[in-house]
Amino acid sequence: MNKRIGIGVAKGRVTAPPSKSYAHRLLIASALSGGECTVSNVGFSQDIKATLDVLEGLGFKFDTSFGSCRSTCSQSHPACDDIVLPCGESASTLRM
Repeated sequence: MNKRIGIGVAKGRVTAPPSKSYAHRLLIASALSGGECTVSNVGFSQDIKATLDVLEGLGFKFDTSFGSCRSTCSQSHPACDDIVLPCGESASTLRM
């Protein structure tokens, strides 16, 4: 089968696959921003879920839906004795 491609203008939109490495950093930065942030195109792997669990353990709130996370800064943070940081098996979460 032969196909010809003619000269023309390309149109469209390309979405890059989600990067777990960037997602960790963006979720942490959005939590620390002090305001509302939305991080889009998040791949919810076990490691990313661990990062969200740790941030929620520190008092940050996240609404996750449709491949994005919306963070809001909570004014109440748990006492140091009450903090549990469930990193699971995520070395990236533990390091950060």
